[in-house]
Amino acid sequence: MLDPNAKKAFRNELAAFCRTAEQYDYNWHYSQFRPYRGLGAAPQTYHTDDCSSYCALAFWWAGHHTGHPVADPLAWHYSGYGNTQSAYNYLKAHNAPEDKYRVGDMAIYGTTWNTVHMMVCRKAGTGANAVWSSFGREAGPEGRTNIHYHPSPLVGIYRHPALL
Repeated sequence: MLDPNAKKAFRNELAAFCRTAEQYDYNWHYSQFRPYRGLGAAPQTYHTDDCSSYCALAFWWAGHHTGHPVADPLAWHYSGYGNTQSAYNYLKAHNAPEDKYRVGDMAIYGTTWNTVHMMVCRKAGTGANAVWSSFGREAGPEGRTNIHYHPSPLVGIYRHPALL
């Protein structure tokens, strides 16, 4: 687990990555190809990824650029593999407190045995005002304020163990 100052620095860097990726959404292209690529590439550069790899890239970037690396939220050691299901299996023991969402919390959709999408919180808040960065289609990444926007049910919102 990171100390409070390291958590703050990590969250600030993760939020900056997401805001920049959203600003340069035309450089991001959707593909579920594995192994995913782009680890270490700046968020304003060309990327071909999906929702889960986007979360992994953001976490790797924040850890690398703050000097506070954390475990891969996809549970595959940033190897280019993993997906929403491996993320759920890794994170499911760490529910985020309802309506007290922090930068870095991850929302996962689908069912517990068949997850289909995930996104990461980039601005802390409640279910009504937190901002989530989502990359689940060709048009994205994009900021979302409605946690229930996805057609699949919300499985849960989880906090990475290093950010507890």
